[in-house]
Amino acid sequence: MVGRDSVAVEVEAVTWAERWERMNPEQVLMRKQESAKRRFENSKEGKSMIAADNLKSMFKQYAPSEPLFSSAHAAIVFALNYNHQQYDKPLMNRLSWGAMPQGKGLSGIDGAAQAGMIRGLLGRLSDLECAMLIAYCAPKQIPIPGSHTGTKFVDGQQVRPPQWSTNPEYQAALRQIANTYQIHTLTSVDHQSVRALRLALVCRCFGESVSLQALSDKYSIPYRTLKRMHAGVRDYLLGKRGGYGQEATVGAIQQALNKVENMLREQRVID
Repeated sequence: MVGRDSVAVEVEAVTWAERWERMNPEQVLMRKQESAKRRFENSKEGKSMIAADNLKSMFKQYAPSEPLFSSAHAAIVFALNYNHQQYDKPLMNRLSWGAMPQGKGLSGIDGAAQAGMIRGLLGRLSDLECAMLIAYCAPKQIPIPGSHTGTKFVDGQQVRPPQWSTNPEYQAALRQIANTYQIHTLTSVDHQSVRALRLALVCRCFGESVSLQALSDKYSIPYRTLKRMHAGVRDYLLGKRGGYGQEATVGAIQQALNKVENMLREQRVID
């Protein structure tokens, strides 16, 4: 009696799921793997990885078989100018200009895909690095769509050129650079820095017409002090050429370009 009771207790201790697992081990393993896969797909990490894979597969069909650009600078310039070049030209302009060259196929969906991929690579950089590359490569002015009001003659043909306005993306990048801690430190006097002065010195480094003498008179700062500030900002952004006993340095903009160049080489976008 004791032996039978012990056997009955052991049988009752085994659950139905365990008995079924012993009968169909392969099917149980398959169901466990499917359950683990569903849990991973519904998790935050799984969703992000799936979205990244979908994005790669989306742009894979537009991946170039040969490099399309000679440098990272040329690729970034194309990406930042693409949307502004796609405004609809008046019929008179298109008829007068005739057939336009298409380049390496960077138009329509292919061009939009390449521009979007390059902008996505810029998004992997820090906010400061992205702002420096936008300020360095983006157009300072963009055409206003539908603003073909005036007319002029080009090569004996009457055309209607668009009106131009300042590029808000370029202006925002300049402001972001001017508000960084590095620029604030290089332009501070008695541990204080004027925002408009920082912005003016940054704009001068990117080719804007800014007079140091006018800034000196406006903010009551000695000209030599202002010249030293501008030299510090310029050397930080663009680097030093060297010479006269000074060592050449790589600027922050070139360092950001080098990072993008490595990423573009991995994507076979540049040589």
